[in-house]
Amino acid sequence: MINKNINLKINNVKKFFYKSIVLFIVSLLLSACSERNINDVSKSINEEISKETEKSNLENTKKLSEDLKIIKDFKTPEVVKDPKMPSGLKTTWQCVYFGSFPQIEVLKTGDELPIDDYALNDDVIYDDELYDKLKSSFYKLYSEYEPTYKQRKTSKYDYLANIIEIPEYYAPAVEIDNEKYIIEGYDYKLDKDNYDKYDEAEANAYAKYINNGKTVNNEIKQYYKKHSNGSIFKYAPIKWRVVSVDGNILTLISDKILTSMAPNYGLYSWDYSDVRCYLNSINNSEITQFDKSGFLNNAFNDKEKDAILKTKIKNDPNEYYGTSSGEDTEDYVYIPSNEEVFSSDTAAEDGFYEGSGVDDAAKRFRSTIYAKYKGAWWSPVEEYKGNSFWFTRTNGYSDQSISYICDFGYIYSRGMKCDTLGAGVLPMIRVDASKIDLYDAGFVSSDEINKTTYKFKNVNKIQEEKEEDTNEVKKENKNVKNNYEIIEFGTYPQREVVTSEMAKDKMFYLKEGEYILDDELYKKLDARVRNKDGYIDIDGYKYYAVRNRKAYLSNSGSKYLYDNERIRIKGYDYHYFKVEPIKWRVLENADGKKTLISDKVIDSAQFYLSNVECTWMDSYILKWLNFGDKYNAPFFKRAFTEEEQEKIIAKTFDNENMKNNYYFGTS
Repeated sequence: MINKNINLKINNVKKFFYKSIVLFIVSLLLSACSERNINDVSKSINEEISKETEKSNLENTKKLSEDLKIIKDFKTPEVVKDPKMPSGLKTTWQCVYFGSFPQIEVLKTGDELPIDDYALNDDVIYDDELYDKLKSSFYKLYSEYEPTYKQRKTSKYDYLANIIEIPEYYAPAVEIDNEKYIIEGYDYKLDKDNYDKYDEAEANAYAKYINNGKTVNNEIKQYYKKHSNGSIFKYAPIKWRVVSVDGNILTLISDKILTSMAPNYGLYSWDYSDVRCYLNSINNSEITQFDKSGFLNNAFNDKEKDAILKTKIKNDPNEYYGTSSGEDTEDYVYIPSNEEVFSSDTAAEDGFYEGSGVDDAAKRFRSTIYAKYKGAWWSPVEEYKGNSFWFTRTNGYSDQSISYICDFGYIYSRGMKCDTLGAGVLPMIRVDASKIDLYDAGFVSSDEINKTTYKFKNVNKIQEEKEEDTNEVKKENKNVKNNYEIIEFGTYPQREVVTSEMAKDKMFYLKEGEYILDDELYKKLDARVRNKDGYIDIDGYKYYAVRNRKAYLSNSGSKYLYDNERIRIKGYDYHYFKVEPIKWRVLENADGKKTLISDKVIDSAQFYLSNVECTWMDSYILKWLNFGDKYNAPFFKRAFTEEEQEKIIAKTFDNENMKNNYYFGTS
């Protein structure tokens, strides 16, 4: 295995941790537990560890040069036309090894795979002897140095925050046979074989947390199923695709998604995001000590970091919605922007299809098993099995959303919420190849990605079967036309009444047929409004008045407001919408009963009022449609008269026996 030859080495880690205990005790005797002296001791210990680690890394680099071919001639991506590819293009990237990161999990014989087998990347080792050695080493490491631990545990059973760390040295690793390993999610107190004061209540609480199934159902995991007490991962060299070459300066993008995290909580822009701090090992609060746990300091040694260039990062607004993506930054590590993977010549030069509306195989990425442990979702869909989705650094339609690339390589510029879990982190760096040796990792092509996404099935055969099925459907439906019968039933606020001044506003974006231009009518409505939302009758027609603060989302990229509202010019405090008949498409007409669906989206409501798991039965939108709440009458009563309500037939849905979501497996 290449991994055995080229992983980073940390020699004599135990020796220096034993030194730390002696020094710690001495500091206690001399300074009566002076916090200042303890920190000084921790600092000196880590200086020794750092020196030994650097010495180890330099020795490993020398060994690496003996085992692998050093690359000096670097190639830009080769892009050629290929009608078999979804984008019509095939890209081939040269790849290099540089740095190392946890990527391979160590398991015992008989252990259940924590992920679906199709999502593996040859990143599991079954070795009972190695596993036992590592577990014993981690137990000793965590138990012997408890006095120097800082605990972020906020309550006895709050295991989400129970992260133990040694001062100045986060997530301690151990080294066996010149290979580096870490353990995640480990609490040595819950190790039954070694802990004689085993707290059953505490263990049960922990087990309840870690078994709180991110598994979707018994057949499809789609999220890493965590072990009862700790998962062990081996460091392996990071494989990078070369996306651009400028003399000795290379731009690299990781060949796989290396980890997963929510980019930020609340509002988002790249310049102040958690994911930026993590990638660049920057502290952004007392809680998130990314100088120790961040990617830059964990993936690269000092010599490698010296070769990584600080890059001026341009954070352009979203190309469709105009949403700001924050200030420009200077970073060592970053993630791609929309412009770097589509919608620009740069994207095309780097090997990505620059247009939209295409499933681009070049944008499909798999995640390592460690990334899956950290939360990366993977696809169960046949043609894309094992692929993950990943965020770009560009905002979506609002300052709470981020654009992302899905499992089949399609870009969703509108984005999803920035606190979404499950997205992968796909690092990019720029390297000065004159300062460091880079090693041959072969080539990767987008047609291989397209064909071998699911290694247990012949994807070409799948495509043939899919085409056969499609042809059968076409034969069956060749006489079917998508022309619906349209009927009118019920009424609802729809077109907006606007003035000539409003229509000239640079923010005005309503299209013809979506508004009524009538200055006199607007004046009449303004004269009748009574400082609250509600209906107004004028000349035999009904209108609905909405205060401007309710007429738009203030954080939206496509704001429903005009500049005069932004500066609060008096006279435009309300929006007025004419109540008009609702048009419906007839989906089914049988036995005198019609199944209807609205011809247009006629309102907006949240599915649920908070970001938690919920079903249709628990949803807010179900109440909004049928029952209302203390603030609003239900849609059912607002849209239909009593006579119309009597014509609507209640339908029973057997939600418990419905098929799971075919794409995500959720019930």
